[in-house]
Parts: sequence; structure tokens; C-alpha cells
Amino acid sequence: MKKHIAFICALILLLGVTACSDEHAAEKAGKKIDQAVQETRENSKSALDKFNEDANKSFKDVKKKVNKAAEDVGEGLKEAKDVVVDKVKEITN
Repeated sequence: MKKHIAFICALILLLGVTACSDEHAAEKAGKKIDQAVQETRENSKSALDKFNEDANKSFKDVKKKVNKAAEDVGEGLKEAKDVVVDKVKEITN
């Protein structure tokens, strides 16, 4: 019986030591997970910032092209108006 109690005590002690070493491993794994999460956040933020910069640049480029096209249309309308006015003058004279 004493041998059984000694064996059980030794087993409990062994499990306790193993559990402590597993906590250390778990703590290391937890730190690695925390680091990976932090790096992912930083990379995501960096990617989002780059996306926003690219989107803003694209928007500005489109805005310039639309404004240029509007100016061209405006000039075309002025030229068309001048042609119509000249034709009306030609017809009425």
C-alpha cells in the first residue's frame, strides 16, 4: 500500500512538473500568437493606408480628366455657337 501511495505521489509530482513546463511552453506560444496578431494588425493598417493613398490618387486623376473633358465640351459648344451665329447672320443678310 505504501508503494502505491508513493507511486501516486510520484505520479502527481511528475504531472505537476510537466504541467509547469507546459505552462512555460504555452506562455511562449501565447507570446508568439500575440506577436503574430500585432504584426498582422500593422501589416493590415499599412495595406489599408496604401489602398487609401492609391484610391485618393486615382480619384484626383479621374477628377482632372473629367474637368478637362468638361472644358473641351465647353469650348466645343462655344465654337458651335459661333458657327450657328455666323450662319444666322449669313442667312439674314
